[in-house]
Order: sequence, then C-alpha cells, then structure tokens
Amino acid sequence: MLKYMAKTLDCRLAGFVTSPYFSAQAVVTKSGSARLMRGELYLKTLNAGGDLLLFTGDEHYEDIGGEYDTAVNILRFFKRCGGRMIITAGGHVSPAESASKVYCFSTERSLLEGLVKAGAFRAPEGTPVVGISGVLVSLAGLRGVPAACLLAETPGLYPDVRAARNVVKIVCSFLGLELDLGGLDAEEQRVARLVKEFEKRYEALSQSTSLGSIVRELRRPDYVS
Repeated sequence: MLKYMAKTLDCRLAGFVTSPYFSAQAVVTKSGSARLMRGELYLKTLNAGGDLLLFTGDEHYEDIGGEYDTAVNILRFFKRCGGRMIITAGGHVSPAESASKVYCFSTERSLLEGLVKAGAFRAPEGTPVVGISGVLVSLAGLRGVPAACLLAETPGLYPDVRAARNVVKIVCSFLGLELDLGGLDAEEQRVARLVKEFEKRYEALSQSTSLGSIVRELRRPDYVS
C-alpha cells in the first residue's frame, strides 16, 4: 500500500531503517548484490506545504522487543525532524468476505473525528492491535505526538489489495491528496491469480496420503490484529 503511494506520488527514497530484530536473511537485488531486510523511508513535499514521510518495511518483526525498539527510534527521529502527526495502518481480521470497513483509534479526539469524517469507523473498545502499528501510536501518545491507526477489515490469509485500497482512500481524503488508484486493480487481479494457484497446489499436496497429515499439522491461521 505505502510503496504504491510512494510510487504514484513520486516520492523519493530518503533513507533506510535496519534492525537486528529483522529476520536473519539477505535479499538478492536486481544487480546481483545483496541487502539486509529493512524498512524504507519515502519523502514527498506537498503542494499545500509540509512534507509527507512514508515508512514501510519488508516484514513484521520476530521479537516484541523489536517492535518497541524501532517504534522508540522512529519517534525520536520524527520529533527531531519536527513531525506533527503519525498515521499507521494495519489489518483487522473479519470472517466476512464482503467486509470493507476501516476502523480507527487515535491519541486525540480531533484526529479521531477527522478520520471518521473521512470514512473510517471508531474501533470498538477492546479491539486488539498486534504489531508496531499499535505500539507506535500508543508510544506516540505518551510522548505528546498526535497519532492514529487505521485498521482495514480483511480475511488475513493473503495480501488484501481491496483492504489496502480502502485505507488509501481514507488517508487521501483526510490529507487532501489526489491519488490515482487505477494501478491497484491490476495488482488485485495478480494477487487473486497467485492465491488460486496456491490453493490448487495446496489441495494437490494435501491429497497425498503420506503428506496430508503433515500439511494439516503445519497449516496455521494467519492473524493480523
């Protein structure tokens, strides 16, 4: 979602974030070299004034300490840069295939009301928010930084482009950004093809008498929030 926004808004890559809490692996690049798993910072100076800074990463952290360590360092960097507001995004698991709501919570009532006006729904009391998207907002509140989180309803089993589109729409409405979402249609179709192919392979594998029990044992439900 954020990389699509960065590309469509013509943001420039401003820097990287590395952490010992990322998984211990490297990714081979197009040029044949290798890079560590990382987060990326994209910067865009808006026509209305001010800067938009997008932060996205290759993966979720494997250790809860990583969530807090990175969140604290992001907040320090954000405050040094004079940042005024943080919005994080994540998913909220919903069993309904047609679910399309985006829930939100915030450190400030005015920010919450603004996101609701832009199309989000207030998250019900007790809604669990797993990962740095929730940790960062909570720590931001303790440090006096206005922050909010958007949680899109999703089955949570595969990359959900529709859920991502719902979040992008609200962010753009709230920030007054104009963004062409046409490119997400092709991405949604690509993900749908990949999911169908995976399902076919899984079914073929599970039909094997020798491997069926192993597959069923290893299969675990994915959990976003």
